[in-house]
Amino acid sequence: MTISHILPELRIKDDAKRFYWGLHKYTKTDNASIKSVEAETMEWWNYDASDGFSLQNLYKWIQQKQTDQYKDIQELTDTRERTLLTILPDTNFGDRFWLILPGFQGPSIEDLWEDRARL
Repeated sequence: MTISHILPELRIKDDAKRFYWGLHKYTKTDNASIKSVEAETMEWWNYDASDGFSLQNLYKWIQQKQTDQYKDIQELTDTRERTLLTILPDTNFGDRFWLILPGFQGPSIEDLWEDRARL
């Protein structure tokens, strides 16, 4: 594997980490529609939200630069247009949506909090 193949993968994982940290910070704010988030892997995160559209709305606010809606959290702003998020509807219940991140970024969460100062 050449360095050109490694660098994009590392950047994607760094962006995913930054998005996770911002989302985690958002859960601690007053009246946040997402109450908690926990990474199982970098591809699969569990979250507790007030409704099934909370994550979808948060992502839309970030992309539309509505910083007041997501408490102007810098980590979320930093990932605008750099983090791909797919909202997968839950077919059994219909009102829940799942966060899916690209699988090619390396799923380990071993270093999730390690690089925070560097990023």
